[in-house]
Amino acid sequence: MCNHDWKNFFGVVEGRKINLYLKTGQIKKGAFKIAQFGTASEVLFGNTCNIAVKQAFYTKVKNIASVNQLDQKAVQEICYEGPKQMQQ
Repeated sequence: MCNHDWKNFFGVVEGRKINLYLKTGQIKKGAFKIAQFGTASEVLFGNTCNIAVKQAFYTKVKNIASVNQLDQKAVQEICYEGPKQMQQ
C-alpha cells in the first residue's frame, strides 16, 4: 500500500462544478456496462471536452408466469451502487 502525501503532490484541491452534456442517441451497451457519450463544460482529460460516462450493471432474471408450459421471464438490468461502480 502506498503512503503518498496527496496534498503535496496535487496541491490545494478546490471544489468545482462541472456540467455534463450527454447525447441520448449515442448509448452503447455491452454485457455488463453502458457507455454514454457527450461533452463536459470544461476540459477534464488532455485538451478536449469530449467524455464517455460508463456505468456497470448486473442482470436479474425472474420467472413471472408460465403460459402453455413456456416460462415468461422479466429481465432487469440493475446498476451497481457508487463504491461497487468503481471496482467494476
